[in-house]
Amino acid sequence: MPGRYHYLDVVRATLMLLGLPYHVARIYSAGAPNFLNAEVTSPLLTLMSDTLHSFRMEAFFSIAGFFSYLILVRGPTGNWLVERMQRVGLPLLVCTLALAPIMTMAVVLGEARLASAPVPDLFAATAERLSAGPGGWVYHLWFLHCLLMLSFLLGGLRGLAARGPVARLRPVADWLTRWICRQPGWLGGLALSLGSFAFALAMLVLQGPLGINLSPFGAMFRLTNVLQFLPFFLIGAVMCRHRPLLEWLTRPDAATPILAIASAVLFATVSLDITPVADPRMQRLLVAALACLAGVFWLRLLLGFSSRHLAGPNRGFAYFAAASYTIYLVHLPIALWIGALLIGSGLSAGAAFVLNLLVTLALSIALHELIRRSPLLTYLLNGKRPKAVAVVA
Repeated sequence: MPGRYHYLDVVRATLMLLGLPYHVARIYSAGAPNFLNAEVTSPLLTLMSDTLHSFRMEAFFSIAGFFSYLILVRGPTGNWLVERMQRVGLPLLVCTLALAPIMTMAVVLGEARLASAPVPDLFAATAERLSAGPGGWVYHLWFLHCLLMLSFLLGGLRGLAARGPVARLRPVADWLTRWICRQPGWLGGLALSLGSFAFALAMLVLQGPLGINLSPFGAMFRLTNVLQFLPFFLIGAVMCRHRPLLEWLTRPDAATPILAIASAVLFATVSLDITPVADPRMQRLLVAALACLAGVFWLRLLLGFSSRHLAGPNRGFAYFAAASYTIYLVHLPIALWIGALLIGSGLSAGAAFVLNLLVTLALSIALHELIRRSPLLTYLLNGKRPKAVAVVA
């Protein structure tokens, strides 16, 4: 077993850092719901943000599942769950309490500037919004909520693996994994996408015809997110348990880039009604299916490229792999404040996007440098001592 999966670190960091252009582009997206929408929009930025949205988190949760399983099997499940609470739960708690008021204040300011209205008492307006319910505290931290729930599920599956239905399903899962590894990339990818879509279909059926509320706590701990990303998290865990699957996913083929790009662009055009679908239920099904396709084939594309070209250690990539978690956690408050302050500046959507993105990245890196020099801040925002901060999964 290699000492370190450098190329997986690169993919994980890339997927996290793509959150910066995604969130900044949403501010300038036409008709796309966002925490804050500027007065200038760009169809190109709208298309770009939805294209990124098609695969980024699906592929991320696959990498998270790989590293989660890698750490899980090193010791008792109980110890691992305690480590998960420290590594994921502690940053979630700290960032929720520290960053949600800052982000809400930026949204209040931006909305006032957008309406050309007098700026209200930001502290009072922020307190009023945050007191309306727990959903207002989530923002981009939803992925930590989801990661925490997926971690508990993985720990539970490990405990049941030696007995009961899970034990009986293991030979079937192993056979399916071996079958996929013998297939060409396009066929195995379609099989994985179909399996992932089954979870998405279950989510739509539970919410729609059965009328089950899968978000009883509002935006906090949405079970919809768990059902959407559980298959990708499990793909990552199987990648770690059955290394031929990881090797198969890194194997290059001509169909993968075509299917990855086509499914992502089609996802964006369907979700934005550029490619019209008359029946809203059919549109939801199609968007969910295309997200599964994009997630699987972009995972193959990124793993294949990075395993061939970025397999060895590299100081620059190692820096951003270590920094990406902190950068992602702190970037959205910066982006929202810059977005709010640029409203009414007269800049085009493209110019405002570039300026916002560059300043957000620079300030996020600066904050990472500040945080990593403080053992206390590093522990609060990463859950580990500075020397150990490397892998978030």
